[in-house]
Amino acid sequence: MDDYVAGGQQTLDIFRCRKKSTNDGYDVFAGMDGEVAASSPDDAAFSLTLFAGVKPQNQEDGTVKISVDNYQDNPDFFEFLEKANPPKSTGALKETVMENGSKIGGSGSSDTYLFIDYGGDYQISSGNYKEKVLAAFGAISKTSGSYQQVAEDFSKPTFEIVGNKVSSLCDLTIPAGILRTGVGKLLDATDAAAKINKIPKNAGYIARYVFTQGSV
Repeated sequence: MDDYVAGGQQTLDIFRCRKKSTNDGYDVFAGMDGEVAASSPDDAAFSLTLFAGVKPQNQEDGTVKISVDNYQDNPDFFEFLEKANPPKSTGALKETVMENGSKIGGSGSSDTYLFIDYGGDYQISSGNYKEKVLAAFGAISKTSGSYQQVAEDFSKPTFEIVGNKVSSLCDLTIPAGILRTGVGKLLDATDAAAKINKIPKNAGYIARYVFTQGSV
C-alpha cells in the first residue's frame, strides 16, 4: 500500500481536566461546569467539527502547538471560548511552581484541557486501516475567536491550542470511554484503549496510529 495519509476525520474533542490535589493523577470532567467525570465522547466540553485542516507543530520543549483552520462560527463556539478563557483578575500574583510541582498564585480557572484529534487513515491492506490520533495537553490561546468579516466569504474564527506539559508528578490518564470507538464511529476499542491511554508525566502529547473498527 502507498505510504501516505490524506485528510482527517474533521473531529477535535476538547475535555476539561484538572490535576488532583493529591498530585497522583488528573480528573477529566464532563462539560464546562461541575466535577462529573467524563465517560463518553458526548461529554466533551466542546467538539470542533467544521474545519479544513489541523496543523500540529512539535515544540523543542516537548509540547505541541496546534493551529486549526476553523470554519465553525456559532453561538456555542463563542460561549465555549468565553468560559474557557475568563478575564484575569486585576493585580493577581504571578503563578509560581513549588518544589513538589504544586502551584500558588495566578488567576482565572485552574482547569486545563485534553485535546483529542482524529486524523487521517493509513491503509494497511484492502479494507484495513490505522488512524492517526493525537492527544495533547494544554490551553486555548487567548487570541482564539479572532475573525474577519468579508463580503461573499465564510467567517473563519481562529482556534489555536497552546501546549503544556503534564505534571512531573503524575500521568494524565485518558478514560477509554471518551474515545470515539465502535461501529459507526472511528476506532477499534481495544487498540484505542491500549495506545491512547495516557499522556505520560513531563510529556505534552502522544500521537499514535490506532486500528479502525473492523481492521484488527
